[in-house]
Parts: sequence; structure tokens; C-alpha cells
Amino acid sequence: LSSSLDECMASSDNVSRTHAERLIHNFHIPQLCLRFCGSKQVFQAAFDLYENVVLQLPTDVLADLLLADKSSLVALFDLVTGQNDTSAYNDYDGHSKQTFALTLGNLAKVGALSIAVERFGVRNNAIAALSAAMQGGSEENIIDENEDSLPRICVESLAAILRHKNKRDELEITALEARIMATAIGKILSSTVLNRFFTQASLETTFHTSVDHSSDRSAISQSPEARLLCSIVAFSETLGMLQSAGGLEAVGLIAHEGELVAIRAIQKAYE
Repeated sequence: LSSSLDECMASSDNVSRTHAERLIHNFHIPQLCLRFCGSKQVFQAAFDLYENVVLQLPTDVLADLLLADKSSLVALFDLVTGQNDTSAYNDYDGHSKQTFALTLGNLAKVGALSIAVERFGVRNNAIAALSAAMQGGSEENIIDENEDSLPRICVESLAAILRHKNKRDELEITALEARIMATAIGKILSSTVLNRFFTQASLETTFHTSVDHSSDRSAISQSPEARLLCSIVAFSETLGMLQSAGGLEAVGLIAHEGELVAIRAIQKAYE
């Protein structure tokens, strides 16, 4: 099945590709792949089919299939972290996690992921899975700027899910969610923001002072990790949790760049 569909999807013949897409849709191939990836016995075959065939589908088609039911979405979150009720992941490799994370990232970019998370009421699952994958995918406790890295995909997907409905440049989280994320990813968010500011400061001392670096500092302040950190620190319960991780210093640097979300976060936390 995998080789036949792979051949059709790779064909320049639109008729063959259309026929393959119809079969994939009618037989729920993406959902079956996610389900069978939870079985140690057939994991490799299911993953190969998913990677070589399912991911060749257009993002909108893939979104319609993968986000059609709650179980598929939850399975996708579990696969990103390698968590499952079976023992299928004893030999789970980084490439597989990366592949499933890229799927989430692409779904988040088109806005489909946040809609599905809200529709199926799996916000807690999303926060837990993406936070775990973000932390587990970083070797130096820093989220690098490579857009295809596992931590980068996770932080951007998480920010997309938590984005405020009416204020697109802000995130909306509860006090409980703030405490959970402060515990799980507070340190990596703080370290990442501080590291990016320190790196930027080093660059500014290297180059001529006439060069305007304000846009670079603004990009750091408006990054997903900065937005998440500001949202977390906006609750008084999380101040102590982030203080030892450099969270307050990081938010202070963001506020220094004139970001209102950081200034409001500090004001709200000390109310």
C-alpha cells in the first residue's frame, strides 16, 4: 500500500495523484497511520506511510483529515512527545518526533491547530505535550532560532494555540496554565530570551554604532518565547517560580524595548 500510494503521489500525472488522494481520504489513511504508530509491531511501517505519502498532501487537505476527530489530534500530540500507553517508543527516534512536530507546526501556521484544539477541548493536552517536547528537544536549555528544530516548532505552535482571540499580538492564559508552564518551560523560555538579548548586545558592540539595531531587539521582544514568558509572569503566583530562572530579568529587557505586553505583565504581577 505504501509503495503504491507513494508512486501515485510522486507521479506527474494529475489523474494518478487525484486518485491516490481520494483513496487516502476514503480509507482514512492519516488517522490509521497515527493509530498504528502507537503499536511497536507496526510502528515503522505506519510511520513510513505517514512520512512518504500522507505528508505529501496539501496542508489544507491534511488539516481536514488529521483534525477531523479528537482522537487523532490527541494521538498527534502524544507522538510528538513519544508518550503512549504502549511500549512502542522504547526505540523512538528524534526524526519521528521531528516529523510529527512539523505537522503540528504547519497546522498551526494556517490556523487550523488552534481551532481544532478549542473545538475538541484539548487545550490542556496541547500545553502539556508541547511543553514536554520543547523541553525534551533542547540539549542546552535554549530554544534555537532554526525554524525546523523541535523546540522552535513547539514554542511557535504553543503561542499560536494560546493567542488571544481579539488581541492577536497577545496570549490568553489562566493562572493555572501559567503555573503549569512556569514549572515546565519557565526556565527554557527565560534562558532563551536572555541568551538572545545577550547575543544581540554582543553583536551591537562589534559593529559600528551608527547601525540601527532596534528592529533586531524588537524581533526578540515580539518572539513567541517572549510572548509566552510575559503571559506567564503576569500572575503573582509565578513570580517566585521564575525569579531564580532569570524570568524577571528577561521580562525587564522586553519591557525596556517598549513592549506594552511586558510592561503590563510586570504591573499586573505586582498589583
